[in-house]
Formats: sequence, structure tokens, C-alpha cells
Amino acid sequence: MKHFYTACCFFICLVNVCFSQDSLYARKVINTLCAPGFHGRGYVNDGDAKAAAFISAEFKKSGLQPVDSLYEQTFQFPVNTFPGKMKVCVEGKPLNPGADYIVYPASAGAKKTFHTTVVDSLTMMAQLSAFGNTCLVIEMKDFNAQKEAAIALLKKKQTGAVILMEEKKLTWGVAQYHFTVPVIVILKSKFPANTHRIKFNSKS
Repeated sequence: MKHFYTACCFFICLVNVCFSQDSLYARKVINTLCAPGFHGRGYVNDGDAKAAAFISAEFKKSGLQPVDSLYEQTFQFPVNTFPGKMKVCVEGKPLNPGADYIVYPASAGAKKTFHTTVVDSLTMMAQLSAFGNTCLVIEMKDFNAQKEAAIALLKKKQTGAVILMEEKKLTWGVAQYHFTVPVIVILKSKFPANTHRIKFNSKS
């Protein structure tokens, strides 16, 4: 019985050691993949390629066998990107990207100043279908209420711009399609009610 308890204690200690080592390794991998140099493992700045190369190297170090001599499988994921610096000014005051505003994933680039026109839920669709050269200011909740139809109109829109005013939180996403006009999401608290001019400078 004494040997049995000794064996059990040894086994428990061994499991704890292995678990601790596994946890340390997992933490190391996570910290590496979350490092700034991997750029969020996204497609911008080749973060996805860097993450794939790191993971492949870890597979090889662990002794995993590759498939057809490769640890990677290629696939295509076409998305709209914004590689250059961007600038948005409200009445001449620059906003902070990522904090005050984000570019809508399907937005086109633009380098132009627009006059603004506030649109409500009743006139939104008619204004989006018009080819006026103004910047439409739309509440995000109104846009989301008719999102599918609104996006269909934005795919056809040739002139102007759109601001979507978000009440609470800016959330980034991706789009596999592309508008021909700029669309910016701005926190409502950063967009004064008396705004008449907005300046865009972004490249897609």
C-alpha cells in the first residue's frame, strides 16, 4: 500500500510538471503571436504570413510530419484594405483613427472636403440612391435597420460620402466588396451637431 501511495504521488507530481511545462509553452506561443510585430495576425503588414511562418516552425520543432512536405496550406481571401495613412477632420479638427473613427470595411478612399447633410430614417434610402455630391450623416442604428438595402445602394453610388454615427463602440470588420464612395464610422460624441464640413484623406 505504501508503494501504491508513493506511485500515486509521483504520478500526480509528474502530471503537474507536464501541465506546468505545457502551460508555459502555451503562454509563450500566445505572447509571441500577440506581439506587436505580428500586427494582429492580420493581412495588413503581412501579419498573417508572419504568424503562419512562426506556427509552421513550431510544428517542425515539435516533430509533426508535414503534408506533401509543407506545413502550410494556401488559400485566397480577397479583402478591401487601407494601406496608407488616413486623416479625417471635422470642421478642421483632426480625429484620432481607431479611437474617434474607423473606416467602414468596404469604403473607398478619398481626398476631398464635403459639406454634410443629416439624414433621418425616413429619407435615408432616397438620399443614398441620389447622386448628390454631399456627405450624408446617418445614425448607425438607422443604417443597420435597412443594412442590406443600404449596402446595395452604396455599391451603386458614384458621388458624395457617408458618415455613420455610432453611439457606443467602434468595431472593425472586413469586406470582400468595395464601394466607390468613402464611408466613415464616427463616434457620435466626436461629431458636433453643428458640423457642416468634413475632410477625408485616405487611400484604399
